[in-house]
Amino acid sequence: MDKPKDGALRLKVCEALSKDVSRALARLDPADIKALGAEIGDVVEISGKRRTVCKVMPAYKEERARSRIQLDGLSRGNAGVALDDVVSVRKVVAQPAQRIVLSPTSIVPTDRDLKYIENLLDGLPVMEGDRIRATLFGSRYIDFIVQSVAPKGPVLIVSTTLLTVGPLSEGAEGKGARPPTVSYEDIGGLK
Repeated sequence: MDKPKDGALRLKVCEALSKDVSRALARLDPADIKALGAEIGDVVEISGKRRTVCKVMPAYKEERARSRIQLDGLSRGNAGVALDDVVSVRKVVAQPAQRIVLSPTSIVPTDRDLKYIENLLDGLPVMEGDRIRATLFGSRYIDFIVQSVAPKGPVLIVSTTLLTVGPLSEGAEGKGARPPTVSYEDIGGLK
């Protein structure tokens, strides 16, 4: 564990389990969580080539005491990092979002899906430019780019957040967007 003066930890990225996909979770060793001055459920900023936010959860036993952070493919993409890259992690305060504008990357959700999507995203920490995923019934999912947030900075989607879903973004990619990636977690360890 390498702790710079700014209160951040430098941790090596490893893959998350399939049950953590699209939940914006960062799993850390409990000792690292304590070193950050964080508690389970707090929001941390992960800095790679870009910054993103995740909720802190304890790492699974096999990943403890190894200076690692478990991130799913979406969170790694949002931070601009790959497996085995080193990221800077620090505790931040995420304000409840008043308003968020999302742009779908592939299909525009139906009105029926929108109500369900609002519930799925409740409690999710986001920043402008992040890609987020709403997994619908079965294996259907819709990815969105967070076009804008109010207030600025890290926010949490809450039940009172006004979510606006815009039209399919120009060229199916919004600002700050990265191409969709399929990671190991997405296929859940299929042989």
